[in-house]
Amino acid sequence: MKKITISIVLALLCLNFPIKAQTSLTQNGLKPGDELPDIKIHKLFNYPVKDTRLSAFRGKVLILDFWATWCSPCVAMMPRMDSLQKEFAGKIQFLPVSNQPEQVVTKFLKKLNAINPTNLPDVLEDTVLNKLFPHTYLPHYVWINAKGEIIAITEYNAVNRENIALAIAGEPIKAKLKEDHQLADGSKSLLSLTDSIGKSVIRHQLITTYQEDLPSEYQIFPEDSTGKVIRASNLLMPDLFNLALGEEKAYYGRNRTIYEVKDTAKIRLEISGDAAIEWMREGGHVFSYEVRVPPHMGDLAYKVMQQDLKDYFKAYNVTIEKRDTKCLALVRTSSVDKLKSKGGHSEAVFDGISGKLVNFPLQRLVSVLAQQYMSRSPYPIINQTGYTNWVDLQINARLSDVKAVNVELARYDLAFKEVIVPLDMMVIRDNNNTTD
Repeated sequence: MKKITISIVLALLCLNFPIKAQTSLTQNGLKPGDELPDIKIHKLFNYPVKDTRLSAFRGKVLILDFWATWCSPCVAMMPRMDSLQKEFAGKIQFLPVSNQPEQVVTKFLKKLNAINPTNLPDVLEDTVLNKLFPHTYLPHYVWINAKGEIIAITEYNAVNRENIALAIAGEPIKAKLKEDHQLADGSKSLLSLTDSIGKSVIRHQLITTYQEDLPSEYQIFPEDSTGKVIRASNLLMPDLFNLALGEEKAYYGRNRTIYEVKDTAKIRLEISGDAAIEWMREGGHVFSYEVRVPPHMGDLAYKVMQQDLKDYFKAYNVTIEKRDTKCLALVRTSSVDKLKSKGGHSEAVFDGISGKLVNFPLQRLVSVLAQQYMSRSPYPIINQTGYTNWVDLQINARLSDVKAVNVELARYDLAFKEVIVPLDMMVIRDNNNTTD
């Protein structure tokens, strides 16, 4: 089966981002209390030398920042780390570490520094430090004191002024050990993880509570000779309904969801990091779901999912309704066509600080912003251009910043403007008729 995988909840809530499964941190690798070996590190970027030893940073608190260009919380931390390093000059050293290809990272950093300059060195194409500190989720921070002793391994919330001051003073920082768990193979059926009958199943529906070893994501396996599969793991109830009711045609994210319930504590997540993981572990907050239907029922898969969710979450009524809604609408500011593509190979590339469409529909830009980079906007992102030709377009700006994006869009006589329009919204209500 060919699959479409979209990581939705973790990106949306800036919780953590899963990387390829690795050995659990609690089972392997260095831990607090261990001494950091004086290894040689290579391919240093924005540093006086290309190679050095970790002992070069002795005498300062060293914080290793394991990150990736696609991890938005990682990128958002860079200006904060740069500011903290300037505040505690000479007493602390942040050292971002990436295992991505050098060309990918340097290109990204140059674009990022053009928007928000920082002066942090980077370890590129790392293979050594990642083995010393295996992890599953990004961002991942390793704290080492001036003597070269590992004193903490934390999430990004712990990287703050108070904890840095404590580390410099030789005091324990106020953070618990970041937990990482080996992720299961996300391409495997949820049923195969719990039941040996596996591939012999022709049709099934499955709902579970929080699964420790699965990421928060959904996957859609398009219909083929074996049927169609929709799989979601560790999602909130509204996100499951978003997937089911959207049917790959619409997206009902945070800013397109209306809560008309007395208590949202079980169905909304307003915390992040380890606290969010503990909240999910409590049960009854996030769920995994999978439906498999045979080929002749492929077009009914979403209807089956909708009914399953309706039957299980009986305490709520979830509907799609037209509501007058304030939106950020992409509009044309003139009738001059500055968008039409010159043709050629089609390409759509977005990395959070830039975006490019080559011979691609303009709607792709709106969809990417709505579902990812502007998903936390209080207003839904919609397309009111009416433009149907395929386009060539380049944006060099932080894609979560509407003002900065508008500066770039002005070159194409485009802009995001606030409008009020009737819009399909997902409405969640308490079901007062339930007997459960």
